[in-house]
Amino acid sequence: MFPTNPFRRPLWILAAALASVSAGPARADTLDFAACLAEAAVHNPTLATAQAQLDQAKAKRLAASAGFLPGLAANASETWSGTGNAMTGPAAALGFSATQNLFNGFADIAAFKGAAAQVRGAEAARIAARAQAVCDLRDAFDQLIFAQGQVELTKGIAERQKDNRDLVLLRFESGNDNRGSLLQTEAALAQAEADRQKAGDDLVGAAFKLCQVLGRTPTADVEAQGVLDVPEAPDAPDYFALSRNVPAVLEAAAAEDSARDAVLQARGALAPSLNASASWNWPVDENGGSVGSPAQWTAGLNLSVPLFFGGLSAVAGYRQASAAERQSSAALEDAMRSAVVTLQSAFASYRNAVAQASAAELASKAAEVRAEIGRAEYGQGLEDFNTWTQIETALISAKTAEWAGRLNAAQAWAAWQNALGRSPLS
Repeated sequence: MFPTNPFRRPLWILAAALASVSAGPARADTLDFAACLAEAAVHNPTLATAQAQLDQAKAKRLAASAGFLPGLAANASETWSGTGNAMTGPAAALGFSATQNLFNGFADIAAFKGAAAQVRGAEAARIAARAQAVCDLRDAFDQLIFAQGQVELTKGIAERQKDNRDLVLLRFESGNDNRGSLLQTEAALAQAEADRQKAGDDLVGAAFKLCQVLGRTPTADVEAQGVLDVPEAPDAPDYFALSRNVPAVLEAAAAEDSARDAVLQARGALAPSLNASASWNWPVDENGGSVGSPAQWTAGLNLSVPLFFGGLSAVAGYRQASAAERQSSAALEDAMRSAVVTLQSAFASYRNAVAQASAAELASKAAEVRAEIGRAEYGQGLEDFNTWTQIETALISAKTAEWAGRLNAAQAWAAWQNALGRSPLS
């Protein structure tokens, strides 16, 4: 949307200010945003935590599937028996046993579905973590670009203020201006030099911040390569439609599904349980060989019907799960409402920031033209000092506002993408 260079060389040396952000001499480590993304994807602790939580949820889902599979065990035994001083044995046997639950009130199905819902919640949390990580990275990256441009901007302002002071000095020495005007321009030059020093300190701080976000040891020996540029804001979207895919809503929906399945699982503890079992055993001698006896086997069904719960723990567990389900449903409704509000606020801030930046750019162009005319008229004695300094002050304010407006628009766009849960890492 915005031009790469908002300054014009015919006016003053600030024309080189922003151009140097992307084309100036490189420091020891020059990074574009794509390189920062690749590095953050590997070293960002928030992303690593979100991935670990997703892996845990997937492991729990795998464990929950065990209820659908039979249990199989191998066993070996060796026994001695006797009466008084007489002893027989040892008697040894090898065998296998198998069990399979046939019905438990659908608790196993509910447990698996609940674990699957937790996986969906962890996936949504990872999406949110990625979007937030990219937003933080974009902010740190843009802050460094801004700080680099600010160094050049304040340098140009200081040099222009020096030119202004020299111009007033010439007029003062020729008797065309007074000492008060000269002192005022000297004060303006001193302020410009102070601003230039502060910009240098801010540049170091911005470099440190980007290193922190990247997981590096803080150093000032890093440079961001890029421009503060954002796309035009479209018309207002359908916030209710967008809210359905916001990570916070997806997490809340997964939590509601998990809570609903937890109710079914708790209800299973109140239902009858039907299990099938079978076993095979072969008598063997001391060396593991057959003793000639036939194998023994058993098979059967076991039906257990709960009649009374002494501690009422199962009933209490069911009531607790039901209350948790109602809580999760209310949380989902609140998440959807909050998402709509957040989306509308983020988009409005983005669109307004873009409009303000565009207006600041036009104001900067107008201030440039007015300053050209004002300087020429003052040099020719056609403009009084007070009017000319007001024009110069307006020019500096307009240039500063234009550059700050770009940063604000870039940050607002990143916040809008974060609100949507969008990330180049997805």
